[in-house]
Amino acid sequence: MPQDSFDFAVEDFGSFIDRWSAFKLQPGQTPSCQNVVIEPKRIYKRNGSAKLNSTVIDTNPITGVGTYYNKAGTVKKLVAGSGTSVYEWDGATFNAIKTALTAGGLPRFATLADLLIYVNGKDAPRKWDGTTEALLAGSPPTASMLCVHYGRLFLNSTTNPSRVHWSGAGNPQTWGANDYDDFNPDDNDSVTYIDSHHGQLLVGKGRSLHALQGTDPNDFIPLETYDPVHGIVGPLAVAEIEGIVYFWSNDGLYRFNGISTREVTGAPEGQESVISNFISNINQVYRSGIALTAWKNKLWCAVPYSTSTTNNRILVYDPQHDLFYPFVGLNASCFVRHAPTAAFNLYFGDATTGTIWQADTSTNDGSTAIDAWWQSADIDLEQAESLKAWR
Repeated sequence: MPQDSFDFAVEDFGSFIDRWSAFKLQPGQTPSCQNVVIEPKRIYKRNGSAKLNSTVIDTNPITGVGTYYNKAGTVKKLVAGSGTSVYEWDGATFNAIKTALTAGGLPRFATLADLLIYVNGKDAPRKWDGTTEALLAGSPPTASMLCVHYGRLFLNSTTNPSRVHWSGAGNPQTWGANDYDDFNPDDNDSVTYIDSHHGQLLVGKGRSLHALQGTDPNDFIPLETYDPVHGIVGPLAVAEIEGIVYFWSNDGLYRFNGISTREVTGAPEGQESVISNFISNINQVYRSGIALTAWKNKLWCAVPYSTSTTNNRILVYDPQHDLFYPFVGLNASCFVRHAPTAAFNLYFGDATTGTIWQADTSTNDGSTAIDAWWQSADIDLEQAESLKAWR
């Protein structure tokens, strides 16, 4: 006769794994969950999110977020793009910095020489000093991404898809005619990402990963290829945690330690990822909008899931414990860390409305309760015929 009742403890919790059915998993692993944080010794509902602006910026979704801090530390601004305008947050409302930009642009921001500089892939680069907005001087190329590296502003080129330009030292308004390098220009591919990592300029293309090494044009060493196969899907698809660069490639999440790359969502050679169903349900047509951020030593990957054309899921990866778990209800088009006072907060732009949200705060998502659940593995305890009850 089966025993009426007995105690069984799940002492260690494991990753979300959707590759196998529930009966193949170990106790503590889950074939399905949402909106829970998984740690080795516990699971709990994630924190909520709160609207920064109660009134939408405009009728369009948020397409970019950034920050502007001046050298004196007296100005700390969160900035955002929506529709054909760029805005700054004054602590109470969003005010337009620039309107009537070209439609379809995706604003990206950087700060150098006390200037907020932004590009959108459509218009010439522009600047804002906290008061006055204007074109960036020096005739820089029209670009869709930018970064600061060793005191210079770096831009890609919308007319030369394999080219990266750099400005004068400490002066983003000086551009030499020959101050650029081309990265595999004959590969029929485009630069998708540039930023400073491991003391070098990391340059991602759609199907490869490169770097510009050196600290000055006199010793720049271009065209170092770290991965000839796996590139970066878009300009927001990279984040760094404790010296490891994580990036989303065409077939999943990868890591780069400054020397070589390795797949994170993958498995031993010849096998599928442990979250292969989740990966296969990402809408590959819109993968260029995937956005990553690092928050509290966890990696948040905002992706377009199923038939969605915008990011509607967040896959969280805990590199310390090698755990995955998904969040829903957070439609993040882009992320930014911002310290309006002393502590940094995490903010994200809404992919469907003109709203900026503060993440990881409160108990609800605005006025919406968080639907959180976790499904256990099938645990028969060698008595499959007995009904089990969780307590």
